[in-house]
Amino acid sequence: MASSSKRVFTAQEEREAEQFSQSAKNIVQSLVRRERWLNLHADDLQVIAVQDLLAANARRIKQKLDPIENPAAYMTRVMKNRIIDLGRRREVQYRQLRLLAHELPDGVRIQGVNHGAESTEVFPRNAQTRGLSLEIISKEQDQLHSLQATAMISVLPEGEEKLVLECRFFESDGLSLAQLGKKFGGRSATAMANFLAKIVGTANSSGAVEPAAIVVGQLQMKTAEAFVKVLQNYDDLDLLSSPIQTAIGHLEFAAHYSEDHRQQSILGIARLRYLERHLPNARGLSNKVLIRLIHAACFYVLEVNDGRHDRQDARGLQDDVAVLKAVSDVVRRYSPKP
Repeated sequence: MASSSKRVFTAQEEREAEQFSQSAKNIVQSLVRRERWLNLHADDLQVIAVQDLLAANARRIKQKLDPIENPAAYMTRVMKNRIIDLGRRREVQYRQLRLLAHELPDGVRIQGVNHGAESTEVFPRNAQTRGLSLEIISKEQDQLHSLQATAMISVLPEGEEKLVLECRFFESDGLSLAQLGKKFGGRSATAMANFLAKIVGTANSSGAVEPAAIVVGQLQMKTAEAFVKVLQNYDDLDLLSSPIQTAIGHLEFAAHYSEDHRQQSILGIARLRYLERHLPNARGLSNKVLIRLIHAACFYVLEVNDGRHDRQDARGLQDDVAVLKAVSDVVRRYSPKP
């Protein structure tokens, strides 16, 4: 069982940390020069990059590999990844400010926008976060919403519910609820709203496909894209009599590659054992959706970045474990309680 205590660095690692710190400081200064708001995070960026580099070198030495050849490039990448996360949080704050811009008193100026001006922007269009503009971050959020909509459709078995969601999300071209209800069975607008509420959910109630959207939202973008593709091809992949046991066997085999592989495999197998114990019955649409999510996670373990990719290093299994964690979390939350 992994220890909960913090990792203690050796004397040699402390000396290396001092050597890397000055290099990290120079890198931070070059990255934050264009964005003054990043100065608040400069010290954290420096510490995170150095600690990540030391941990990576320790793992490589444990695997009898040479330390990272270009520490500066490695720390730069770590810092840029961290800045992207900070930029996303900053974008959320700007979105909140944008909603309140019309409430500002005359003369108040936020991020270069005067009250009463035609533009409603509250941050410069050319604002940059580690080379990634806020506009690109906004597009990424739109892409995530599209993936969530696709996942909610793909996780449904063939039937009227799936057709309604496809029309609602991608083919309606602005159809009102009344028009949508007329297209599907002559329902009234209220009846169609209630029908959609049972599938998608509302602010006060959960819908059958809500777990699919939550799973996608918890994953990194590339992993989310791959998982949605698995959902889209679910019926072609659903050929195994026991997907969970097959996925467990795959991880047990991968555990022999290295110690890091073994640790990742232990995490993945624990999630699969949990899903096996809490696999819901096939009664009701919500349970069917959960079953399809569980099986899709197993197919992801078996099909995505498989074979040689999983053998290269333990990162080849990290996306598998991330998918299993996201699915087990929604099963814990949405599965019927005994």
